[in-house]
Amino acid sequence: ITDRKRAEEALRESEKRFRDIADNAQEWIWETDTQGKFTYSNSMVEKLLGYRPEEILDRHFYELFHPEDQEEMKQKAFKVFDAKLPFQKFLNRNIHKNGWEVWLSTSGVPILNQHGGLMGYRGADTDITERLEAEKALKESENLLSSVFASIQDYITILDRNLNIVRVNPAGERAFFQNMSPTGSKQCYEALHGNCQPCGDYSALETMNTGKPHHKMITYTIAAQKSPRYINLSTY
Repeated sequence: ITDRKRAEEALRESEKRFRDIADNAQEWIWETDTQGKFTYSNSMVEKLLGYRPEEILDRHFYELFHPEDQEEMKQKAFKVFDAKLPFQKFLNRNIHKNGWEVWLSTSGVPILNQHGGLMGYRGADTDITERLEAEKALKESENLLSSVFASIQDYITILDRNLNIVRVNPAGERAFFQNMSPTGSKQCYEALHGNCQPCGDYSALETMNTGKPHHKMITYTIAAQKSPRYINLSTY
């Protein structure tokens, strides 16, 4: 029975290695049976969802989903189960034991027997709630910036390092009859002045080279008008 004893020892060592990794991982590591009932959970589940590992073993994974999403997400998950496919970054909204929402990114692989039959799934979850909240806040901030940018009546132009026009606010577009719109690789001195190269005292270049604001008055003549327009130009 020497070979059997060695195999048993190797199995115990392998299981211990798995437990050591799982117990110290920063992800929630779990296993389920074919019905989605948890058969293993590391301690990270308490940090993510408030349940102790022994509590989670009495539950199916879909019981943790937000009630509004539960049926739809359950069906999606069991389609993957039926196909015995691995999956990655399955976004799902869950309810913490104390009632608040927790967004998780879930990845898993099927557990198959020697005949290829499904025995369950094994995987890991990462809490992405803070990331999604940050992305939402960033989007709201960008929307606010866009609305302010569009409402300001001064002419605003954003340029890249090569003086290509990246963006112009509506007031600037109206003032220059669409000449300032970012079409192709049109550069501002071409759109604004009809020049093939920057003029000697170019405010934008001065600011890019020094990192300091630059202010001056320029004249701009539209072909349909005889008299020039005087513009106070500030670059940042």
